[in-house]
Amino acid sequence: MVLAGAADACPGAPTAIDPLHVLADRLRTPLTAEVRAGGTVPLELCDGVPGTGNIPFDPSASILYVADRKRMDLEVRTEGACDTVILLRTPTGRWFFDDDNGGERNARIRIAAPREGRYEIWVGSQEGRACETKLSLQTFRSVVRLAETPRLRRI
Repeated sequence: MVLAGAADACPGAPTAIDPLHVLADRLRTPLTAEVRAGGTVPLELCDGVPGTGNIPFDPSASILYVADRKRMDLEVRTEGACDTVILLRTPTGRWFFDDDNGGERNARIRIAAPREGRYEIWVGSQEGRACETKLSLQTFRSVVRLAETPRLRRI
């Protein structure tokens, strides 16, 4: 049963939650937090936001990402006892959603060469179940290779 006005609870403008400042270099070792997956907001009712499942009203985490190392990818993943999902909003307002790319019933999103700025992360669940979940943030060396410039030959 969906409550009237549930779409009003959908993610929209950035929240007033103070973000955690994180440096890309420091995230080579995972930063983890215990969060509760699930919530009362059904993503299916949220226009312009991808995904399925239920998320909390407020983000589970908000970070201010500083790209102090070039060519690093940012990965956000869950490890929980229920079928977890991740909804992520980038500093440019772009949405990412994942359900099971983290293996088993866990979620994983990897962003290549992310921009600096505020990222908001909602950890939700499928099937209306809620559970304690480990949320991890980590950076990895980017797998994207730049094209090599051919050497010029003297004629």
